[in-house]
Amino acid sequence: MSKRIGKEKSKGPRNLQVKMSSINIIESNLRAPIKVKSPKYNFDITVDSKADSANNLVLIKTKIVLRLEDSDNLMGSIIVDYIFQFEDFSGVVEFSNKKAAKINEDIVLWLGTIAVSTSRGILYERFRGTHLGGAILPMIDMSNFKKAPKDQKQ
Repeated sequence: MSKRIGKEKSKGPRNLQVKMSSINIIESNLRAPIKVKSPKYNFDITVDSKADSANNLVLIKTKIVLRLEDSDNLMGSIIVDYIFQFEDFSGVVEFSNKKAAKINEDIVLWLGTIAVSTSRGILYERFRGTHLGGAILPMIDMSNFKKAPKDQKQ
């Protein structure tokens, strides 16, 4: 798969060779039903990223928590890890030292969108046939996501 990401200052648009090499469901929870006539849901979505320079990998973790609207009642949740492998890491990740990496924000946005969309399908499959069958994660504009302070990341 090729993806054109932004424009580099002097090189113009570029294509990236990337593949999703792994999807791992880390945790999946479904809570007992709460009787509500017409349930409405809130989805709390967290997307984290990190780089593995030795293997040209970007890891994206999505955590989606489903609650009843205007309530703290947890109805279900899922945590999924996605591993994307890049043919060439140049321009994708900048390393200030061996442990500190800064992933290009356009790439995090792009991969995060893929991960959240894939998680939507996983949630749909997990919830189908249950009391949460109607709880479908809406389309998400990842550009509206806010970065959490480092001390609040999970």
